[in-house]
Amino acid sequence: MIRKMRSQQNGAASGALPLPAALDAAAPSPRRALIVGATAAGDALARDLTLRAPEPILPVAFADDDPTRLGDHLNDLPIINLDGDVTRRIAEGDIQIIFAGADRARWHHLPIPVYDAAAYYENAWHKIPSEFIDLEWFDGPGFLLLRNPVAETGKRVFDFVASALLLILCSPIYALVALAVKIDSPGPVFYHQKRTGKGGGVFKVHKFRSMRQDAEKFGTPQWASENDPRITRVGNFLRKTRLDEIPQFWNVLKGEMSLIGPRPERPEFDDKLREQIPHYMTRYSVRPGISGWAQVMYTYASSVEDAREKLSYDLYYLKHGSPSLDLNIFLRTVQVALTGKGR
Repeated sequence: MIRKMRSQQNGAASGALPLPAALDAAAPSPRRALIVGATAAGDALARDLTLRAPEPILPVAFADDDPTRLGDHLNDLPIINLDGDVTRRIAEGDIQIIFAGADRARWHHLPIPVYDAAAYYENAWHKIPSEFIDLEWFDGPGFLLLRNPVAETGKRVFDFVASALLLILCSPIYALVALAVKIDSPGPVFYHQKRTGKGGGVFKVHKFRSMRQDAEKFGTPQWASENDPRITRVGNFLRKTRLDEIPQFWNVLKGEMSLIGPRPERPEFDDKLREQIPHYMTRYSVRPGISGWAQVMYTYASSVEDAREKLSYDLYYLKHGSPSLDLNIFLRTVQVALTGKGR
């Protein structure tokens, strides 16, 4: 899908830069930071820098080119002019670093470091918010699963062999889970639901039923939520241990899914999310997975903001996807299943 959006350009500049050496965790006092863009993404960056940055940084202001917002505040931080106010506050020593998104090149003439917000997220928190990137970002290094046919073929061969073995090994568990589902609540053992697959196509995902049979009796798709009253007693256990996902090994065997990849969403939700979240559909540039980086790093999506956060982890996976990262995700998934900490 990314190939459809932009032709690949060998040697193109990366949209995500490594963290500058100037960011020193041993700095004696917080560096005073300006964040370009008084947006929800900028506000989230300000909170992250304040609460969990790997080095002392103090956000002091937002810069925005909307004249109607000048003099306003976003979560107690002033919104200042992109040009005159920024230059003055730099000269006064009030701003020592700048965090910018895709338009960071316009700030390189300033006498202070200008940091790539996407690169900072990538290095510090292993995610990449879509609001801080543009199409040029996809021309940068990485994206092994998208650009290397050998890597993609190798992943598919492994998925086929592993899913076939897992279907055989898990057959005793199939019988026990099916019996538990049947005894716990009336209705079918399996649940079949349309999901979006690679390239935006639609397929049916198979799961052990974990909700009441009438979970969507009005025909309107609903987000699953924490302590969702539609979830049955057995279903709650199946979700926490990820046992409800076992039938999806069949989807993997058929080539509709991968063992590891961005989790497939329902087409009804995708239609809405693609309108509200930049680069949302790029998550379907690879086969969706039973488990993924977003699944082990975040919780289930139950809102647009949750979906936005999960996409940031999916974008990280698209860039850094490799056998070693897949193994990392697999081991984390096993830990979740064994400890019953899933949702």
